[in-house]
Amino acid sequence: MEGALQRREREGSSRYHLQPKQQLLSSSGTKTNEDETYEPQKQCRKKRKKTCNDVSHRGWADLPVELLGIIYSTLTIVDFLNFGKVCSSWRLSFSFLKQNFMNVHAPLVMYISSRAKKSCHFYDISTRVKYGTKLPTFVGKIFLGCSSGYLIFQDFHKNVWVINPLTGHKLQFPNMPQTKKPLNRSDRAIFASFGSGSRFALIVLSQTHETVRYCILRDTTARWRYLSFAKESWKIVDLVIFCGRVYALTNNSRIGVFNFRTCRFRFLTLGGTPWLTTFVRLVASKKQLLIVHFLPIIFRAKVYTIDLERLKWVKVEDLGDEALFVGAWMSSKSGSTTNWRGLRNSVYHLPFGSNMCNIYSLNEESRGRFQICEPDMTHKIYCWYFLHQAYSPDIINDED
Repeated sequence: MEGALQRREREGSSRYHLQPKQQLLSSSGTKTNEDETYEPQKQCRKKRKKTCNDVSHRGWADLPVELLGIIYSTLTIVDFLNFGKVCSSWRLSFSFLKQNFMNVHAPLVMYISSRAKKSCHFYDISTRVKYGTKLPTFVGKIFLGCSSGYLIFQDFHKNVWVINPLTGHKLQFPNMPQTKKPLNRSDRAIFASFGSGSRFALIVLSQTHETVRYCILRDTTARWRYLSFAKESWKIVDLVIFCGRVYALTNNSRIGVFNFRTCRFRFLTLGGTPWLTTFVRLVASKKQLLIVHFLPIIFRAKVYTIDLERLKWVKVEDLGDEALFVGAWMSSKSGSTTNWRGLRNSVYHLPFGSNMCNIYSLNEESRGRFQICEPDMTHKIYCWYFLHQAYSPDIINDED
């Protein structure tokens, strides 16, 4: 079954909500007749208003929190987002329960056609359900990545937009400094909040220009700064936010910490550095800074962690009940697989431009693969979308 993420205007702001594409069902379970005249619809609304004051209908708002917890635990994403629209009491419960619901849900695979540019789709890897969304600011923009539950685009005027497809929250960053070449699809970006709710950071890694650019948005003021590594002996291949800081991985296996005040990386002196190819990704878990090293020819993956206390690389043998979800568009995270029965101690990898997801175990063996969508002639971009970040983006502790 496919669902649609449709725009909704409410109280003057843009809202998005999941809704099935099939015909809506009435309260009795029968299909509604779209050819009904206006008058019968008006009468139905009056009847509902009269019966809402009936004592027998007050039970929905008076259900205990424990029972609501049982109800929401059985819901799909579509049903849960509609859960908060039943009444004011359920809407209040939704605000308390939404983060826990999103935390235990499996990640979605988001894929975008580079030709259509009017919609993107989400694939639930646990239920195999697909959803679609249309965003009004999608057309004519370059997709720079998915980060902290937001989609990041750059328009022809070099303005950068971040859009939350679930909540409808949208921010515009000012145009980037003039460059000889525009950003392309090999460039990526990460988005984060400073925790106050009024300050946001956007960091763009451009391998085309060999720069790291960042902009801090304070209310209506913002300014871009950049660091060039064109003349350095190293190149930055990936960025990630871990424990409130921005970490970088270079092509010679160095780990750096970004300082917003000086616009420089402070590189750590680490022991036990392994030999790595260019097929590497940084992944942030709750407690560990991880590096995934892919060996694409033999379809294997190795995982390392950085022990920040002993300042050394350590090979990871067991992730417990967690798995790593790694993509090519700044959208890599770890997550528990217990609630949706995923493959624990594994790496779910989305190769660039492929409609297949490869699964590796930490003993360097392949666990198979699955198809995300039917192959066609259009080129698509695939990345992970983590539902819990739609309401709780990554946080940077401080600018310095």
